Amino acid sequence: MTDPTHELPESGELTSRSQKKRDAQDVLSLASRLLETPDAILDTLPFNDSLRQLIDKVRSIHAHGARKRELQFLAKHLRQIDSDAISAYLDDWQSGQVRIRTQQHRIEVWRDCLISVGIPALNQLSAHYRSIPRSAFIDLIRQIQSLPQAIETSPDDRYKALSRKLFDQLKFLNEAEPLPDLES
Repeated sequence: MTDPTHELPESGELTSRSQKKRDAQDVLSLASRLLETPDAILDTLPFNDSLRQLIDKVRSIHAHGARKRELQFLAKHLRQIDSDAISAYLDDWQSGQVRIRTQQHRIEVWRDCLISVGIPALNQLSAHYRSIPRSAFIDLIRQIQSLPQAIETSPDDRYKALSRKLFDQLKFLNEAEPLPDLES
């Protein structure tokens, strides 16, 4: 039997038990994400010091059962505040991290292509960037290609340094305008 003093939510609809469980699971996953978030990002999040101390406490626990219990306690505290803002902030940060990883991967692909293919790949890159310092790229590519073949399988400091220099120049180009997809 229902309690006559039980008030309906503002929208006039009751929340189903399944929806409550999904909401609780969402908050629990947010708590797990907070534990994996770097300290520098946590410092910028809009929550109080007691919540930050609780996150640090949960991080310090290594026993599985105790950690799980404290994680649920953290989720309980997150339900008491506006966790949507925290979740949105973490989503924005993670999408930025994915974008950075994608850009770095594209730069690595271009670097590897320039090293293996050489001038034809540089011509393809030059078609996209009109003001590319071709002579600097040609010098770097030739220096890398002149190193012994055994270095590619176990690179030494010269190969790593030249490869990094080529990566940095491509990164500089990418900051001005994103590198195009590599045509096969």
